[in-house]
Amino acid sequence: LARNLEEYALLRRLSMGKRTQLDYSLYTMNREAQEFFRSKGVAGMTAPVELNHRELGTLDNHDVELIIYGYQVLMVSAQCSRKNTSFCDRKKAVLTLKDRKNACFTVQCHCDFCYNLLYNSVPLGLLKERDEAEELGFSGVRLQFTLEDAKEAKSVLKMFAKAYGEKRVIQQSRIFTHGHFHRGVE
Repeated sequence: LARNLEEYALLRRLSMGKRTQLDYSLYTMNREAQEFFRSKGVAGMTAPVELNHRELGTLDNHDVELIIYGYQVLMVSAQCSRKNTSFCDRKKAVLTLKDRKNACFTVQCHCDFCYNLLYNSVPLGLLKERDEAEELGFSGVRLQFTLEDAKEAKSVLKMFAKAYGEKRVIQQSRIFTHGHFHRGVE
């Protein structure tokens, strides 16, 4: 899974380009970009999280996977969140930030490289959108676990396996965001 051009270039240099899946952070937001990477022989791509259902429908999705679950990164910060809130001992840590509405946002501090990942307070979950997602012809779907413990990951996996694998209607007991799936980039 290549998340940036440097990783992709390294994988190509290591003769692994044909086994490389591009993550959503690599630009594939139009057919020209998709064709460029296909001409380089990538194994597949990940649908851009910024595009809505209609925009995703304009792409060629035969080798593209769609992220249907996961906490999405809202921001990458090069400032030291730990130093700004207390002190930094240059060890990985997890912080929680609260906004004015008391929503909790997880911050993963990667002090070895001095950057932070700020995650949305609510995970993306395209349960109700299953039929719409399947109409788009994606080659697969991805559940992206980052902040969940084993019990939560197992529960989420079962829920999405019933919806996408068994095609069963699921009563949604959790709160999910639908990301840009309906609204797109504003």
